[in-house]
Formats: sequence, C-alpha cells, structure tokens
Amino acid sequence: MNVVLVESYPLLRIALLKLLEGIAGISHVLAIDPGEIPAHRDAGGDVDLMVFGMPGNADTGWEWLGMARRGWTAPRLLVLSEVVPLPLPQTEITTGFRGCLPKSAPLDVLRTAIHLIASGQSERAGASQLPLFPALAAAAQASQPAAGSKRFAPEAMQLGLTQRQYDVLVLLSRGHTIKTVGRLLNISVPTVKTHARAMYKHLQVTGKEEAAYKARQQGITLAWPAGGVAPLALAGHGTPTSRQPALI
Repeated sequence: MNVVLVESYPLLRIALLKLLEGIAGISHVLAIDPGEIPAHRDAGGDVDLMVFGMPGNADTGWEWLGMARRGWTAPRLLVLSEVVPLPLPQTEITTGFRGCLPKSAPLDVLRTAIHLIASGQSERAGASQLPLFPALAAAAQASQPAAGSKRFAPEAMQLGLTQRQYDVLVLLSRGHTIKTVGRLLNISVPTVKTHARAMYKHLQVTGKEEAAYKARQQGITLAWPAGGVAPLALAGHGTPTSRQPALI
C-alpha cells in the first residue's frame, strides 16, 4: 500500500511518517508539507491512502485537501484534526473518507486506526467511516485522581471487566511490558497474563492496541492511575502521573 501524508507541522509530520512506515502492509510513504503539493501534483503513481493533517483554519485545510485530491485520487482518506468531531463538506474531496482522529490521540489509537484502514478491515466491517474520538481531548487535559481513587471503577464496569483486568488494560495501553505491569500491580507475571487473556477474550480483540482502541471507541479514558494503583509503585519508572506521549 502506498500512502501520502500531508501535514504542515514538521515534528508531527516526522512522527507520523515513522508511525506509518512501521505499519504492516504499507510499502511506501510520501510525507509532504501542504506547500509542496503543487510540486508533487504530477508525480503520478498509485496511492491507496491519504492521511491529511487539518490545520487550525479549516477553510484553508479544505482548500489544501482539494489540491491534494486533484493530485492523488486515493480511495481512502483519514483526516487528523486538532478538534473533533469535524464537520465535513459534502463534496468530492471527502470521497473515500474513513474517519477523523484528533492529532492529540495516543500512538496506539493512531496506529490501530491506520492499520484497520490499510488492511481494509474497516470496509469489511461495513462501516462507512471509523468512529470519532471526542473524549480523548478532554481526557488528555483532565486532572489525575489521587492514589486509591475509585473514579475509574465505572469504566471497568462499562467495559464489563473486573477492576484488575481494567488495570492491566490501562498499563498495557501505555506501553508497559507484562513484567513491568506485574511489578506495578504487585502481582506475578502469570497472573498478569491470565488477566490480559481474559480481558482480550471479553473485548473480542487479539492484542493490547486493539483493546485500547475498542475501549476508547466507548469513551473510556484509560487515564492514570488505573483503579487506584499507588503512584509510589512507579518509583524508578518515570513520572507517576505522566500519560503516554501523544504526537504533539
């Protein structure tokens, strides 16, 4: 699959380029600034997916997207925006629209969404587009609860998980290894694996990224600390209340 990435913010463009290049099924990625669209307009070649970063000014963004779509007739379009949901103009430039995600979305959400689009799973599922994630921006700015807080117990209940399964989901979604999760929760590695397998089975997913993606589809924050895990348990593992780095 060939991908064209259009993003005006240089650091975000580099981060997205690396993310795209690491997704199975994507063979080539062209990452450009919107100002470079005219220079590539006649480049030709087949493009299967366009990832377009919407600037702060939506009117300018739709103009840029129109220019890009005239150069590449990609059958799939994913829009990244600073604000979601994003009203879409009913024109040909949004043909093949598969969804809109916030630029502040965690890496696992972006990676999973792009993988689903690249693999065609979103189309086989019969969905016209991927769900939006309006809860993420608010969750990213929300203050973290104190140690021992039960604030996120309802989220475990909403997913139909036990609190410990939810704890494991949160920590795995942040990139922690099974061994580290066991240390943070003060449980053995086999016990972590047992909770993880039960959680995957209940959510009907095959791994941590898909599990986090499915949880966030339901507005789950996956915020820290999970289920009242004490920040002191993180000594030597970074800042207790830090969240998984987003792309910006």
